[in-house]
Amino acid sequence: MSIKIELGFTDSGSGAPFFTLDDPVRGVLDNAFFPLGGLDEGYVDVTEYLQSVNINRGKSRELDKFNAGQLNAVFNNNGREFDPTYEDSPFYGQIVPKRSVRLTVDDIVQFVGVSDDWNLAYDPAGNSVASVSAFDTFSNLANLNLSDFAPDEELAGARVNAALDNIDWSADLRDIDTGNELMESQIVNDGTGVLDYLSVIEQSELGFLFVNKTGLLRFIDRTSIYSESDVLFTDGDGGIPYSAISVTYGSELLYNNITLTSTAGTANVIDALSEDLYGKRELVQNTYLANYADLEKIGQLLIDSYKDPEYRFDQIEVSLEALSLAQRESLMGVELGDIVQVRFTPSNIPPEVVRAGRIISIKQSHVPNDSKIVIGLQSVQGTPFILSSELFGIIGTGTLGY
Repeated sequence: MSIKIELGFTDSGSGAPFFTLDDPVRGVLDNAFFPLGGLDEGYVDVTEYLQSVNINRGKSRELDKFNAGQLNAVFNNNGREFDPTYEDSPFYGQIVPKRSVRLTVDDIVQFVGVSDDWNLAYDPAGNSVASVSAFDTFSNLANLNLSDFAPDEELAGARVNAALDNIDWSADLRDIDTGNELMESQIVNDGTGVLDYLSVIEQSELGFLFVNKTGLLRFIDRTSIYSESDVLFTDGDGGIPYSAISVTYGSELLYNNITLTSTAGTANVIDALSEDLYGKRELVQNTYLANYADLEKIGQLLIDSYKDPEYRFDQIEVSLEALSLAQRESLMGVELGDIVQVRFTPSNIPPEVVRAGRIISIKQSHVPNDSKIVIGLQSVQGTPFILSSELFGIIGTGTLGY
């Protein structure tokens, strides 16, 4: 297995004309000749120094919002290569925040972000490590605000693009689906947090909004989110073997009284049988849906998804060292939002349990001779009937009309 980590450095090292604090020439603020962090940033492979790395992307529960993806890496620093004060370091002047970070496994990109913090640790024996934490660009959205704008009614994807245009988010750094739901016309006030605004659009569409592994801001609409991958996790033959699996079954995600609001009104959708069986469990959400009929439709879809407790796979852990190259390539290709299949025979006592799940989190850890990936899943209960789908196109399953 091949793991590579690259940092946004130049190859010039100490010879590059970088800004240097307290230097009478290179330390002059706002000069045009000695910029912070170097010229023409590119990726430099620093894998030879890598001791461990882990990434964490996604969210922990399916009704939560996605978090910024995070990478943490530890490097051998015995030669002071990552010491920002050491002028003979090949990276001198570049150990600063906001430099690009990229991780690939078997030449498949798993994370793209920017460094946030560098920390150095020494022990009396002379061993030194340097640690870097990095976040994907989702973290940038949390610090940006919208300027005044007044969009007309438009589909969810167009509204996401309008908000991103408002903050000058590069078109090259986004991948936005069209959307299915019509968003209301609005007057958006100056200073509105862009991430909060986009999250309501995501909630209104029942879609996914996150930064993908290659660094693009991704909006997956309600229809596209049911795309299936060819990944099968199994405790037998014919799929990717897992080393651990966890199952949940209970009321953590049980709702039978849904209230949705927008300027079009307030819709309340109830499943009386579920209330009788499990008691009243409410979910209240604000949306930007333009039509009252859509409030009722989305409310019914939520009821169909959460009115009953479900036996579902929660997390799957896989040891990458135990996989073939083809299996690793298949697994490294999965992304948040993908639907996978799981086969599990509890305690090796038939019958086998077969379920599908949608990926909501991906965690990886890599240390010498031990690499793991943990996939977090959400239920696909309540999925609409989809023609030609092996999972959702079976007569008698799914729900028509969404």
